[in-house]
Amino acid sequence: VAPHASQQQRIECLVQEINAMARTNVKEARRTVRVVIFVTLNHPYNRESVDKKREERSTMKEKLKVKRVNGAERITGYFNHVEGVLAEAEKAVEEAGEQKYKDIFDHYRKSDNKTSAVEREKKVQGFEAATEKPRNITKNQRRGDIFIPIAVGGGIALSYFAKKRKNESVVREEIAFREIKLDNVQLRLNEPPLETMELDKMKVLLQQDEAARLARNDMVREEGTSWMKINSVDPLSQAMKDEVTNYLAFRNANKN
Repeated sequence: VAPHASQQQRIECLVQEINAMARTNVKEARRTVRVVIFVTLNHPYNRESVDKKREERSTMKEKLKVKRVNGAERITGYFNHVEGVLAEAEKAVEEAGEQKYKDIFDHYRKSDNKTSAVEREKKVQGFEAATEKPRNITKNQRRGDIFIPIAVGGGIALSYFAKKRKNESVVREEIAFREIKLDNVQLRLNEPPLETMELDKMKVLLQQDEAARLARNDMVREEGTSWMKINSVDPLSQAMKDEVTNYLAFRNANKN
């Protein structure tokens, strides 16, 4: 069923007023009451006062010139209008009873039945759900300047280490410091096979060790994280920590 034009305009007017009241920095209870006051007092009086003023004019041209009643005439007429509305309100309270009046009053006054209460509950549920699982960091977030711990994807990107940057020795020192083993043999600095190991192979060892370290420290989901998804490592050795400055400079240079 299509709404009547007058009903539709009234609803649209109410929506606009709610939007206007929302900008006055008041909470929902007072905002709702102000809209009710406008709808029951101001809006009807604006229309009725103009209609009454137009009745005093003789020609249609003069009638159409009246757009609004102003000054003392408006104030006097508004008081009379309010007195009439209050009389109707008192009569409605008598017919409905004190309990019904109290229920309606409490409905407007309380905050637990407002939209903000529902939105607040959703936020609380969202925060609680977020604490039950590790945070998922996107690639764009990893490229940002925000510090992200290694537990959620931070650290030095393994792609930074390359022959052309001559930082293979840093990777070797990190592997030795972590006491990584290859075929049950601990890799030591300046000793084979670590001494002559290719950079790509060393990166794979770091990926595998980082994945195992995260799992040991409960920094990943219970099912674990595939070492192939590890693209950065937390610097543990002093050499790797010293390399952080060069890494940040390299990353900033690529952004510019």
